[in-house]
Amino acid sequence: MADNKDKDIGAIWIMKSRAGNEYLSMTIEIEGRKRYFVAFTNNKTKDTHPDYRIFPSDPTIKTTPKSAPKPKSAEPQTSEPSDEFPF
Repeated sequence: MADNKDKDIGAIWIMKSRAGNEYLSMTIEIEGRKRYFVAFTNNKTKDTHPDYRIFPSDPTIKTTPKSAPKPKSAEPQTSEPSDEFPF
């Protein structure tokens, strides 16, 4: 697969919306320009309908990958500092 690096034209990430719905976020290079797309599961009623629908995306909208760790809260420390190790 190392030989395919020159043929790589993009990437896909599994994301999660604020409402908890999963979708795909895609970056694809077309004619030297990066294009951004999102794909959502299709509410198909027939087996011949597509599984996903693809839409152009605005790359300026901030999204978080599904597997990204949640940031720690920045609560002020209420106890006195200690020389003891916490483990």
